[in-house]
Amino acid sequence: MHIVFWIIILLYCAAWGLYFRDFYQRRNPASMPSQLVFSAALFGHILHLGAATVQLGRIPIASLSETISTFVAMTAAIYWVQERRLRNYSMSAFILPVFIAMLIVSALTVRPTGPIPAILHDVKFEIHVLSMLISYGAFTVSFIVSMLFLLLSREIQQRRLGLFYRRLPSLPFFEQISNASVTLGLAFATLGLGMGTYFALQVWRFSFFSDPKIIIAFVNYLIYLLHLGGRELAGWHGRRTAIISVVGFCWLLFSFVVASMLFGGEHNFL
Repeated sequence: MHIVFWIIILLYCAAWGLYFRDFYQRRNPASMPSQLVFSAALFGHILHLGAATVQLGRIPIASLSETISTFVAMTAAIYWVQERRLRNYSMSAFILPVFIAMLIVSALTVRPTGPIPAILHDVKFEIHVLSMLISYGAFTVSFIVSMLFLLLSREIQQRRLGLFYRRLPSLPFFEQISNASVTLGLAFATLGLGMGTYFALQVWRFSFFSDPKIIIAFVNYLIYLLHLGGRELAGWHGRRTAIISVVGFCWLLFSFVVASMLFGGEHNFL
């Protein structure tokens, strides 16, 4: 299974190479094998996770390696749908390297797993975790798109109309993807946090409210809620919402990785 996983990573790398060539040479990726290779990588990745689920008798979310792989598959699936819905493929040259880097980390951190907590076999708990991972995936897409928005916006403001200006789509296009991704992420985060709160209160009672990692997760939720409320109620758009998305993702990384290593407590994200 480990060899198969590296083959999947190589497929993602091949897809990125083709997308980068298309981006640099301004070719139409719809007529190139880029989409087919990316689809093959994603399909193979999902099949790999499905096989692991059958073999383990649970969703692969019990370790850092498993969680990263599952997270990347969901994020890639969200982007794959967005790519085909909007029929623009120029962003793949920037998004796929993120997936590849995370999958390499996943492959290099594989460790033999010990006894698995019984709660990881609970379907309701798995829905909670998967909902949070989907929300994180959507927020990741919003972050990458927002960074491209800010880079292109700066290039336009400085009147340095270079490669980004010639190859990337318009600023409103980026904003549309970012807003849709944040809305999707908030929907799944609401489900995930709601179910997580229910489980936690059943087990931890009042200690739930003092756990630092839970507080961090809710702060992350509020940042993206500000993004949604700001654009729907106050008419925020452009750089302001892009910056909020970037800040939210930085906080997400803190809660997802750093907090798990620095803070104690009864809750563990991984």
